[in-house]
Amino acid sequence: MYQKKLNFYNVMPFLVLLAVALLGVFAPADISFVDKNGNYNSADIAWILTATALVF
Repeated sequence: MYQKKLNFYNVMPFLVLLAVALLGVFAPADISFVDKNGNYNSADIAWILTATALVF
């Protein structure tokens, strides 16, 4: 068995994934399901629950 030399095209997808992961770590978490009156938005919560159920 032999190892291939690493070149730009082999490493680039991992570097892009690393950059996206680092941006996700440092991005502010400003997602809120509460409207201006302090009530939960039931449509947003239902959408999130449905999307989560479809993933699993």
